[in-house]
Amino acid sequence: MLVKTPTPAQDAHGIKIPVVDLDKYIKRLQDVESTQEYWNENNIPCMITRLRKIYYGRPEWKRVVIKDAPNSCAPPEKKKSAYIKLKNAQIVRLADGHILDIGHVFAALDALQYPQAGGISLLNKDLWKYARDKVLPDGWKIGDLIDHFTSRGFPVKIHSNAAFATWLGDLGDALKGKLYDPKNKQKAHDEGSPGEDMLGNIDGYVIYHQYVAAPKKNRRLKTVSAILKDYYGNPKYKAPTEPERYRQFARAIGLRWNGHEFKDKDKEDWIDKYKDQLRAAAILCIGEFSKNTITTPQKFFAGLDVLLNQTGKTELELLLTALKKLL
Repeated sequence: MLVKTPTPAQDAHGIKIPVVDLDKYIKRLQDVESTQEYWNENNIPCMITRLRKIYYGRPEWKRVVIKDAPNSCAPPEKKKSAYIKLKNAQIVRLADGHILDIGHVFAALDALQYPQAGGISLLNKDLWKYARDKVLPDGWKIGDLIDHFTSRGFPVKIHSNAAFATWLGDLGDALKGKLYDPKNKQKAHDEGSPGEDMLGNIDGYVIYHQYVAAPKKNRRLKTVSAILKDYYGNPKYKAPTEPERYRQFARAIGLRWNGHEFKDKDKEDWIDKYKDQLRAAAILCIGEFSKNTITTPQKFFAGLDVLLNQTGKTELELLLTALKKLL
């Protein structure tokens, strides 16, 4: 989960994303906050949405993952030089050399501040617009796909949009990768849920509960850059090897740590709770969030059929093992 060498990362145009030191990233963020009047309005929730949209602003994020994020909270104009520098600084190196995907921090923050009642249902016809355009067989309608899910017994519910936007979605992407490349399961896991992404997910949860959900406690902090500077300057969180962030994250996703282990009953219940949700997340990664990697009906349905025989338990146990090493 902790890495100092990034997974090879590229933007939508195939350009390698560089690694930027945290101090430099915060300076770039401050430049954006100062050059755009609406960035510096002491409206932390809106600023978070704008930042998330810089890195994860594709239409399906609005349609599926964070429906309630205001359209008015848009990123700055794409031609602004400060914005471009910020967008090109997604992978951030912390003071001790470990790296994280700052986009995942903002994805967590935005999803947590706009929880969706009912979570994400795969039976929502509006959800599958991307799949309709890319992978459905000729003559199929969205209703046919939904009937396929229900008749075959697929899991169809993800209870937390924040979980899918972060750790559960990453594990779903890892599970999807294993379906299509079963001979390289470790590679699929590492590329689907790389360490820099998972650390960003964890920090997003902790920052939300420590700062965004407790504004009175930190009312002196008026901008997102100030929050990041305060959080990463705190001895509890400055080094990712410190256990406090993992305790808080584990608690936030429903796990209890007794000082030596996750409590057995809690662990079993937690895996039972999330294993079908993880498979549902993998379905979304196969279809709606496929990043153009699954382009034919044959591949789409082949992946779904293999998924029927998966439990999702292995990926969840790997997360628990990684957290345990850090606690």
